[in-house]
Amino acid sequence: MWRKIILFQTLLVAISFSQTYIVPDIQRDDFAGSTLKSWWTNTITPSSGSNHQLSILNGYMKADLMNPLNGGTGGRLDATGDGMENIGIATANNRPIYSKNMLMEAVVRVKTLNTLPVGSRGWGFWKSEKVPIVYNQAVWFFEQTAHPDSSWAASETYWRALTMDGIDPAYRFGTDVSANNQLWHTYKIRRYSGSTVDGFYEHYVDGVLVQRKVPANFPDGTIINDDYSFHAWNDNLVYHYTTNAVSGNDTVEVFYNGWIDTSSFVVDFIEIRKDGYDPSYQITPTVSDDFLRLRSYESEIDDGLSDGLWKSYSFDTNVGNTFVIVTAKAESYDGYDGDDDLKIIIDGSDYGYDNVNSWNGDVDDGLPKTLVFTPSLSSGSHTIELYSQTTPILYDVNVLSAQEGTLVLDQTLNETAPSGSSNYLWKELTFSCDAGPVGIYVSASADEEPGWNHQNAYIDSTDDDELRIELDNTNFGWGGDYGFVGNTLFGDVKTVLIKDTLTGGSHTLKLYANETPTVYRVMVFAQNGDYSLPVSLSAFNVNLLSNSVRITWTTESEIDNLGFNIFRAESADSVLPSQDKFVQINKQLIPGQGNSSTYNHYSFEDVFAPQKEYVWYRLQSVNLDGSRQFHKPVAVRIGDSLIPRETQWFPNYPNPFNPVTNIRFKIAEQEYVRITIYDLHGRRIRNLWQGEVKPGYHRFQWDGRDEQGVIKSAGIYFYQIKTSRYQHTGKMTLLK
Repeated sequence: MWRKIILFQTLLVAISFSQTYIVPDIQRDDFAGSTLKSWWTNTITPSSGSNHQLSILNGYMKADLMNPLNGGTGGRLDATGDGMENIGIATANNRPIYSKNMLMEAVVRVKTLNTLPVGSRGWGFWKSEKVPIVYNQAVWFFEQTAHPDSSWAASETYWRALTMDGIDPAYRFGTDVSANNQLWHTYKIRRYSGSTVDGFYEHYVDGVLVQRKVPANFPDGTIINDDYSFHAWNDNLVYHYTTNAVSGNDTVEVFYNGWIDTSSFVVDFIEIRKDGYDPSYQITPTVSDDFLRLRSYESEIDDGLSDGLWKSYSFDTNVGNTFVIVTAKAESYDGYDGDDDLKIIIDGSDYGYDNVNSWNGDVDDGLPKTLVFTPSLSSGSHTIELYSQTTPILYDVNVLSAQEGTLVLDQTLNETAPSGSSNYLWKELTFSCDAGPVGIYVSASADEEPGWNHQNAYIDSTDDDELRIELDNTNFGWGGDYGFVGNTLFGDVKTVLIKDTLTGGSHTLKLYANETPTVYRVMVFAQNGDYSLPVSLSAFNVNLLSNSVRITWTTESEIDNLGFNIFRAESADSVLPSQDKFVQINKQLIPGQGNSSTYNHYSFEDVFAPQKEYVWYRLQSVNLDGSRQFHKPVAVRIGDSLIPRETQWFPNYPNPFNPVTNIRFKIAEQEYVRITIYDLHGRRIRNLWQGEVKPGYHRFQWDGRDEQGVIKSAGIYFYQIKTSRYQHTGKMTLLK
């Protein structure tokens, strides 16, 4: 935790001379759980002995102002504040943390539960002050009901978007709001006071602009030049704008009121963003063989304006297995609104609402959930659509696809690390995969340290939740893109997808915890499948001849291998047929080598008349104990002259090697070929060849040197042969 001590020293100097506030890029509160986030203050007044109640109900907040003064007589409020009764939330300790130099945007989805009794309520940015009111600066939505006995009741009873700078009426702008606040609406306020040139103050209701003011609208052309805090409140106060009877100056009289009734509102969520912050990003493949076909990181809450189509995506896949991974969250509102719902449609295939393949607030009850979909897709372009109801949160959408791609690790945990964890090895997960690229996916959340607030944030962050990932002793760190830090997440969910290249065999994924992070799901996608089969193949090829198909394969090692069977299937398109479509074509078992650690070569010729465009073959190895394992399928396309009739990859030779190895292959037609050398971590070492290659047998030599001619250290390396239609990856070992 040494990094946090340094941070403490740095900020301590900053605050010793002037007040320092830490404003997160985004503050999102969807009121999960049952406690108020530490960046809020419960503004209950009086603080004891009152009837009022603020409730956090795992999905929404409810504020009830009940029987102020127990129905007693009201009066004029003085500097003591006696008589005021209030319930709601405000920025912690009413600190004006939102600087006029920040572009601030606040979105709140709220509805009131009753007609407002005598008093006021609202939500937005305000320069907090006591009586006597002098600053009177605010950009907020404000409702007020004046006492009917007041002569000015009609003029001071309203529901408006307000922009105010002082008590002079010329600096007070009110726009009546037509939206019924006893129905759900989404309110947005945008405010920037950094300069008189581009300052502005905007109010929106359900995405529609209802008021915009700029400095030129003020008589002196100035701006609202103070820092604000955020408030959402319900109180018994009424504000009367008038003139002092003696001095004739403008003034604001404030009256407190008593009544027997309840004034309540419920809040679905509040989200405050600084300086246009947007956490979203999207990754699409730059090369055709990348298994990551789409990663769209959203971390977005639906605004609740309308149900229906919310998000849509397009992506391309090659032939193979496709996994669509989506993380989202849905909550319930106990009848104050319909629950959150989210469903997915892939290429028109509707997975539906309210089932195990959807996010259902009534069932999930706010628990973040990662779902995996495995549609059968042909090569080409595809679409994903997400439909929503109410306000679910979408964290990300991912598409992983490869011919032999599979999840070699998939664990739904929904577990929280033990309290007091400190660099604690919390989870140790093992998996096996074939050599090649992998993707590690983790969805998790982390809470800020207890008592965090805008004044002392990061000064002592030794107690926030943190999570780091380690793969085979590669440490991806506590922070950054691949870590989880509570003092930046504030309990929200984050997902990471780490791409790496691994050797074939067993690997270990470790999760280390500080304090109590929560992990929801952990997955590892292997582009080349599972390594754990007792027979390790280095090559499996099919070649279309004039009246038959020749199948050849090479084993790198065999353990208790009795022999092989070959299965065939046909399809009209490039979608891999289901396993029940494959039929065995060899009448007798093709004998294996039992136990062998050397290369062995096999072949089989299938004479038949194809009936469909694609012919698929799958190899099955049979163990001495009778158990059977299938290997990855390959396909040939009948009658397609663009597909080489006889393309074959050979293992590099010698292997292991020192100082030179031969990389060999055979192609049937002229092709543009690229041969690249990578190290164990997937870093490119050398472009060995890039250019046109004529039909026939080819051999390229690698002498163990990188692009600069430096001899590389001993270890495991990979070569990749890539054409416009094919790709082959092989493993080789450089000896000292």
